[in-house]
Amino acid sequence: MPTLAQVRTAVDTKLASLWGNVQTRQANYFATHGRYWQGIITTDVDKLPDNLASGNVLEMTPDLTRRPSDQATSWVDVGLVSGNLPMAIQIDVYQAPSGYGYIATVYVQYRGTIYFRSASVGPVDGSASWAIYNPNPVGP
Repeated sequence: MPTLAQVRTAVDTKLASLWGNVQTRQANYFATHGRYWQGIITTDVDKLPDNLASGNVLEMTPDLTRRPSDQATSWVDVGLVSGNLPMAIQIDVYQAPSGYGYIATVYVQYRGTIYFRSASVGPVDGSASWAIYNPNPVGP
């Protein structure tokens, strides 16, 4: 069974190999459409495989056909990712008073707990180190 550190390293390595492509394709999409491309999560977090019973970090086949209802292009159309992934990924976009941007978030499951991290481009810093995913945060 891989350790949590090994799972995170596998995801970080994959994300590092994708990040340049994400930035290039987002810049091109923005130049053409005047906004960034939004990517619906490739695998629902409740369907992530649990890296508990395997000797290796598990990979899954993402659903690259997902797209927002107001956007004609999917993951397949923009060519950001392909093949199996050790994580689910989503790209959220925003328009703030200070400008446009996007946040890429990845999710992985280990021993029944879902972890996430994110990286952002734009005027709002939405980056986050590895943390436990809480879909129902309690707050004011």
